[in-house]
Parts: sequence; structure tokens; C-alpha cells
Amino acid sequence: GAGTHEPVPERSIRTVKERDRCLHAHVPWHIPHMLIKYAVMWVVSRLNIVPRLHSASARENFYGTKLNYKDLQLMFGDYCQVFRSPKDSKLVRTMRCVGAIALIPTENGRGTWYFFNLNTKLVITGDKWVKCNVTDEVIEYMNRLYVSEEAIYNPVPVMDAPEVARHEPPVGIPRMD
Repeated sequence: GAGTHEPVPERSIRTVKERDRCLHAHVPWHIPHMLIKYAVMWVVSRLNIVPRLHSASARENFYGTKLNYKDLQLMFGDYCQVFRSPKDSKLVRTMRCVGAIALIPTENGRGTWYFFNLNTKLVITGDKWVKCNVTDEVIEYMNRLYVSEEAIYNPVPVMDAPEVARHEPPVGIPRMD
């Protein structure tokens, strides 16, 4: 009702939602459900680096340090080759780098980022990477991942769902008259 709205937090939430929609429009593939939280976290982290009127940014106030330029080199959704140090340096056949999607910076002061490993579908960290152009294969892979998750979250499309009478209970459940 009247007088129950809080304008400042509601405006902040609206800003986060608007920026998240812009991010979804910018990324060339559909963002899978498992990565949406990282997209929102990236939006909030970018909003927190903007200095407020007559004060430092929220990020500087929280961490007590200035912004590291390495945290600005990537954007959510950038395709990168992330260099991995092999566990045993004598193994020649181990992969030295993996294809991954940039998620968010770790804010550790060394420029380390969280990445979505395309091979394992796990989140990894890396502080050495090369930003690459997004290929059609990466876009197709991410879209297939999105579609496979849609099948999990929405098993029966609404338009194909069988018609069920609203007043009749499902078979095997007694009526509550």
C-alpha cells in the first residue's frame, strides 16, 4: 500500500535488473541457468566500482584498496584460453590451457578471475589467460548447454501439456467433497 515502498533500494534493484538485461543482450549466446548468478554478480561488481558523489566507490570502501586494472581487462562472457599449470611438470601430454568463459574477478589483488571451463563444465580460477574471439563452435556449445538445461528446468512445454480438467483430481487421489 501507500508508504510501504523504499525508493532507494528499489531503484538499486531496478538498476541491477536493467544492467543484467543489457548483459544478456550483449552476450552472443543464451546464458545457461548455472551461470546466471555469475552474470548478476558481475553486474553488481561493476556497479560497485563506480565512485559515489563525494566519496570512494563501494568496492574501495569494502576492500580498502584501489581497483586493480586486471579486474577490468575481461567482461562476463568473454572467451579465453586459460593457462593451467600441470600438476606434474614432467608430463608432456597434459593440456597447458583450456577454453573457458570469463565470469567474475576474484578480487584477490593479483587479477585472478573465475572461468567456466568448457571441457568439464566446472568453475575454475586462473590468473594467466589470453582473450580470444568467440567462435561459432563456442556459441553453438553454449546454446546447446542452455537448451539441455531448459529441458531440465521445463520438462514439458506449456503448449504441449495435455489438457487436464481443473475440477477433477488426478487419478488415484480421492475427491475432497
